[in-house]
Amino acid sequence: MAVSHANFVDENPATCAVLAELPDADIETVNAAVGAGRRALAVWQELAPRERGRMLNRIADGLEAKLHALAQLETSDNGRPIRETLAQQRIIPAFYRYFAGWCDKIEGTTVPVEGDYLNYTERVPVGVCAAITPWNHPLLIATKKIAPALACGNTVVVKPSELAPLSVLELGRVALEAGLPEGALTVVTGRREAGQALSTHPLVDRVDLTGSTATGIAIQQQAAPTMKRIGLELGGKAANIVFADADLDAAIEGALFAGYIGQGQTCIAGARVLVEQSIAERFVEVFGSCADRLRVGDPLHQSTQIGPQISAAAVERTHSYVSEAVEEGATLVAGGERAELDEPLRAGLPSRTKRRPLPSQTTFPLASAPGSGRRTSRERIAWRGRCALVRPG
Repeated sequence: MAVSHANFVDENPATCAVLAELPDADIETVNAAVGAGRRALAVWQELAPRERGRMLNRIADGLEAKLHALAQLETSDNGRPIRETLAQQRIIPAFYRYFAGWCDKIEGTTVPVEGDYLNYTERVPVGVCAAITPWNHPLLIATKKIAPALACGNTVVVKPSELAPLSVLELGRVALEAGLPEGALTVVTGRREAGQALSTHPLVDRVDLTGSTATGIAIQQQAAPTMKRIGLELGGKAANIVFADADLDAAIEGALFAGYIGQGQTCIAGARVLVEQSIAERFVEVFGSCADRLRVGDPLHQSTQIGPQISAAAVERTHSYVSEAVEEGATLVAGGERAELDEPLRAGLPSRTKRRPLPSQTTFPLASAPGSGRRTSRERIAWRGRCALVRPG
């Protein structure tokens, strides 16, 4: 949807080449998108559930037909290696097929009560749902929000990240080709102001965000006056924990995958490694050797394992973490400088940490920190709800 008169530029982070100039949605644009979603509700809700399911299956068919093109588009837009984006594109259609099967199975209940009464529950659509999605898994995370919402009879306005919106825009095209009514799914491009306009809009019934914790707090505050339902998937600082009796090769392989997938730019990344003191030196030695062998390069090449950071700000932030770690006494074990690449990649945004320096037994995620002498045992890993707390002795 394009109503706004202002635009922003979307660049390839690997080369800094301009990929597209897109509308920067303002309040007028968001009003139009939400209005279209509100008008489409009656059409989409009244459609036979089985027909809704057929349309979701047609979306899956359309995505499968464009699988390789979508992977290349997403890699060009956010810099993730093609081997990763291709793997994601292969599983995305399955989400639409799964939720297509739910369309005619959404049922209420009859509740037995005393007296001459009929007591029952009926599940009805929430209404217009706003989805605000990130740049690191653009189409996958948008799909996880869109597919179930559409299956339940809701309409969706999705605002992808301005740093990588192109694959989600292509999803909008696929949805129209699949026969979705106009307004059932609307893609709005824009920056922070567009997200805020959706979060505060009185005709939006639910806001679903995947993003930073700070943005999640802002969404809660913005949605509160109109009592919107909200769903928040926010950042984390996940840890790998390796004890002395672990299979060291398997632990290192897992930690490498967890730490470097998507250049480490994902909320589920294994950003820390906590290693038992007796094996810490060996772990760091092997992990560093493996990290040095990770292939940095053109993300469109199948052999590339590490692509660019998403933006200049991300490059500088990563570099600042390395500098801070070294200043605090950490030892740089691998990488630590901007990668030396050939043109046109030299113009892009490779991390200054060519291969992220090592997670270690302590807490800093980018370098091997000096041992603290503190003990961590299995008995001291306490589970509270769904969060594991590691208690030093």
